[in-house]
Amino acid sequence: MQMKFFKKCWRHGVTSLVLLGLFAACSPQEEISGQIFVLDGDGTPKPLALVDVNFFPREAADQFLARQYRDWQEELLKQEEQLQEIRSDLAFQRVMIRELTGDKERLQRRLSEQRERIREKYREEMSPLRRALERNIELIENMESGPPRPSGPVPTSREWDRYQEDLERWQEKSRSEREEWRRELLAANAELEAQIEELETQRDAEIGEWQGRLEKTRETLAERRDLVEKYEQDIKRIEENKDNPPPISQVIRRMGEPVFQTQSDANGNFALALPSRERFALVARVRRTIRGTEHEHAWIFWIDPREQAGERILLSERNSLHGQSLDEWRK
Repeated sequence: MQMKFFKKCWRHGVTSLVLLGLFAACSPQEEISGQIFVLDGDGTPKPLALVDVNFFPREAADQFLARQYRDWQEELLKQEEQLQEIRSDLAFQRVMIRELTGDKERLQRRLSEQRERIREKYREEMSPLRRALERNIELIENMESGPPRPSGPVPTSREWDRYQEDLERWQEKSRSEREEWRRELLAANAELEAQIEELETQRDAEIGEWQGRLEKTRETLAERRDLVEKYEQDIKRIEENKDNPPPISQVIRRMGEPVFQTQSDANGNFALALPSRERFALVARVRRTIRGTEHEHAWIFWIDPREQAGERILLSERNSLHGQSLDEWRK
């Protein structure tokens, strides 16, 4: 039972294929022929061999190219909106740069002023501590021999009084007392040095805070400038895209598989029989390298086999779409 069913299906399938073949064979056809060539430097035609000549249904090709053109127009609108946003943000960034530049200059002046003010403030606080530290060191060094006499031919009354005071204190103390005094002075010196170090840390921290503000402003300013440079490059790129629509040779690469195809022979000739009731788009493209420079030629011709039967189609540099954009071609 199953074998009879499969035999019946096979007979129907073969019959359908035969009918389709007969229909294609009986469909009226016209031969389309032509030649592809370029001109050498002396004007002599040079045939181009092994060039694929593709045929697409005209309506489908026209719809494809129209869609490509529409997509490009829509992309232009998107890029124009993007361009407006970038220009708006660019203007804002430039305003911010002007403000940050002013902030940086004010901070530089402020830092210079604050640095001197802070140093003077801590200098005043540390000066008595340093003087006390120096005096203690002097007393320790002269613990055995007694305080040194004032230097200079005529000591001042203050220097002399201070010498007398130190001398009396030294004379009043025994050796063990002087040792105890020495230890007290060393301890006092350690405390003084700690106080001075703490003040120096506070001073550096205050100055560092102002320097940090300035450095942060400089970093922000550099970031804004980098952003402005990027925006300017984006604007240049978008404007170049607006002024340079996609070349037609690039567009036709995306046309997909043709319904008919042939190839030029050694003399650049091509020929193909096409159904006369249909209309087609002939599409061909070739790339050549001349003296290290690559040249690309592309052709699109609308073909009506009934009207162009027996007519030779010549594809050359003169009717090439080389350098033409999709926008120019549609115009």
